[in-house]
Amino acid sequence: MISNHVRQEIIDPQNNIWFRTNHTLFSCCGCESFTLRRVLTCSEWTDGYEMFSEIEFYPPQVSRQAPKWKEELPQDIRDLMTEVYTALHSDSRRLALMGARTLIDMFVLDKIGDVGTFQEKIKALIDNGYLGSQQVKILNVALEAGNAAAHRGYQPSPEDLNHVIDVVESLLQSYVLEKVSNSVEGRIPSRKKS
Repeated sequence: MISNHVRQEIIDPQNNIWFRTNHTLFSCCGCESFTLRRVLTCSEWTDGYEMFSEIEFYPPQVSRQAPKWKEELPQDIRDLMTEVYTALHSDSRRLALMGARTLIDMFVLDKIGDVGTFQEKIKALIDNGYLGSQQVKILNVALEAGNAAAHRGYQPSPEDLNHVIDVVESLLQSYVLEKVSNSVEGRIPSRKKS
């Protein structure tokens, strides 16, 4: 912990109603990153026995930096990816998950077009060499999480959301790897025939 600041405001002195904000700044001894914790407490937030507080972290636990290769993506995908990371930074996990699911849709449409149901699209991705069978299983979990957030109000844990973002990043990175491999391939000297 680096510093701690507490501010208490008396709202109604006659009834002893108060509101307290406690800010604590933490520094990681390993990576030297900073985290701010804000704890909000009100004398009225109680069930008669126990007082409740609202705790928030900045940046949120699911906050993460966008990969450097993001700038190599097609513009529309890059723009949505920026929005997904903005949702991550504001701890809007459902929105980030819905955006991740949309990024998968955009990838599919860009690579193979609109070829029917989603299962038909997945089959076309496999047939065209964009996905392997193990990747399909992983991708289906990410898709179902996005569907659950959009249609059933699913609130993912920070860990689950980070796993889905890992899957989406690995899928989208194929854009960049394809460009890089084509570039390297053009510079490799051909074998000399003996």
